[in-house]
Amino acid sequence: MNECCYLGRGKIYIIESAKLAQGWGNNGGFFFGASIPDYYAGRFIGNASALGVNIAYNSRQAVNRTGLIFDSECGAGTIDGASINLTLDCQSFSNLGLSLFGRNSETFTSDPPVVDQGYYPPAGDQLVAESIFVFNQPLVDTSTLIVKRSDTLAVLVDGTDYTASQVALTMLVGLPANIGLLLSYSWLGTSFQTVDAFTLAEKEWTLTFIGDNLAESNEKWMATFFKVKLTPVSQYNLINEDFQELPLTGILSKDHVQVTNGNSGYFQIKKVIQ
Repeated sequence: MNECCYLGRGKIYIIESAKLAQGWGNNGGFFFGASIPDYYAGRFIGNASALGVNIAYNSRQAVNRTGLIFDSECGAGTIDGASINLTLDCQSFSNLGLSLFGRNSETFTSDPPVVDQGYYPPAGDQLVAESIFVFNQPLVDTSTLIVKRSDTLAVLVDGTDYTASQVALTMLVGLPANIGLLLSYSWLGTSFQTVDAFTLAEKEWTLTFIGDNLAESNEKWMATFFKVKLTPVSQYNLINEDFQELPLTGILSKDHVQVTNGNSGYFQIKKVIQ
């Protein structure tokens, strides 16, 4: 067995750190009325291409400046902090909310059908080719859609006068100023998801890695980062040339509850030889 080679692959699980200290669902919580430190690690975060620790180490040195060559008199260093880097390839809305400090929600409508609802351009404007109306609830059943002019009530023709999807209606022809549309339609029996960005305060998370050392097929690796305060992504692209990644960083804080019997309050790495 070669203990020097490591090529890691595995899965990452995430849960709010505060939940691990609660008295339900986690063996009474970490050291909360129970002696069993096993815990629920939360949800699988999806495909990830990187997980690592950046350590801020500050070294100091005093030198003797006599002569041409300075001799070291003494030296010392301090660990001034640590951070986590995490790159997610999974674009689930749960991860998107995590990356944008956003609230996730799912919407299903059971509203009655819409009948002759008016859609008008701003006052003085006119609908021209490529004008678009966006449905706030993108659940329109286009097979039931009827589009009329608001002035003559003439029915417009799909594919000739307009095109429509469950998300939006796009004009293919122009109409005179201040003339709008009257739309009638039913709703699809599906739902849509929403992330409202920057609506949640930052939180501390516990990250658990469980994986394998591909260089040694009989090694199982596990790592737990007890308290990570993740930062939002610095950039998110909706138009791109390659698959979107979610590169996250986070401040690694000390979990004082974990500091017992000489354990680290920051993170642990374990290796099991099967």
